[in-house]
Amino acid sequence: MSEAPKLLLDHHLKTLKLPTVLREYDKLARQCAAEGLDHVRFLARLVELGHVRQ
Repeated sequence: MSEAPKLLLDHHLKTLKLPTVLREYDKLARQCAAEGLDHVRFLARLVELGHVRQ
């Protein structure tokens, strides 16, 4: 991901107070890409991860 969109996403996640999502999205995106998963499954995993850790 290029730097400008990443900075904007990080800012929004901080504003929304989603620290787990902020901390984990990049690593999880890479894992899902390696597994060939689509964006819906990525988001589902990310939301589940955020829900479990809170």
